[in-house]
Parts: sequence; C-alpha cells; structure tokens
Amino acid sequence: MSTTSTLEAEPDTSMDHNDRTPSVRVIEFVGIVALAITGFIHLKDMSEKFAEVPYLGVGYGLIVIASIVSIVLLARGDRRGWMLGGAMSLATLIGYTLSRTTGLPTSTDDIGNWSETLAIWAGVAEVVMIVLSGVMLFGRRSPALSATTS
Repeated sequence: MSTTSTLEAEPDTSMDHNDRTPSVRVIEFVGIVALAITGFIHLKDMSEKFAEVPYLGVGYGLIVIASIVSIVLLARGDRRGWMLGGAMSLATLIGYTLSRTTGLPTSTDDIGNWSETLAIWAGVAEVVMIVLSGVMLFGRRSPALSATTS
C-alpha cells in the first residue's frame, strides 16, 4: 500500500551566502546594525519599564527577542528577517509615536517628550529598518536585489 503526502515542502527562503551580491550584503549589514541598535536600546531600558509599566517591559522584551531573531535570519540571508524586523520596527515606531502624542494606557509621562536621546536613536534605527525592509521585500527587481527578493 502506497501513501502519498499532501504536504508540500515549504519554499526555501534562505540563500547561500555566496549567492548574494555585495550590495545585498551591505544592505543586510546595515539592517543588522539597525536591529542591533533597536534591540540594545530597548534592552537597556527594559528593567526600568518593568518597574514603571509592566506591560511595556514585556513589550521591550519582545522587541529585544524580535531583534535577535531578525539579525540571525538576515545573517543567513533569509528574507523572513526583513519581514520580522520591518514589522517589529514599524510596530515599535507606532508605539513610540502614541506614547509621545496620546499616551499609552497607564503611561502618560512621555507625552510631548520628543527629545530623549536614546529614543531618537532607536527611532532612526527603526526608520532605517522599515525603509530597508520595504526595499528588500517590495522594491523593484534590480540585479543587485533580485538575488534576495525573487
């Protein structure tokens, strides 16, 4: 009796390091640096957030974990790193904007506080990651990018 599997193999989303062009490697490196900055800044402030507003501490922990996972995926040439890193950066930037404008539940101390140095650096890193993720996932097919976006 023969059985056939209805499960199909998932497409390989990673690439051999040697198949990626130098320009793609540079873009990946910049993305990794942006994620490292975002993760480090949120790790640095995480214990303080747990003490002030516990759900923000949990959120900061998730940002750190997502940053690390995204870095590993990007280092392997896996486009899921762009998906996770870009989505996390977008969500983090939205949370930052809300915390400075309307405030967050049980956290209104940062309304109007746009000049915190570490928050500005994190925001810049997040914008860089959002832009690079968009380019790598949805950008025009060019010879430099086609190796990772096809």
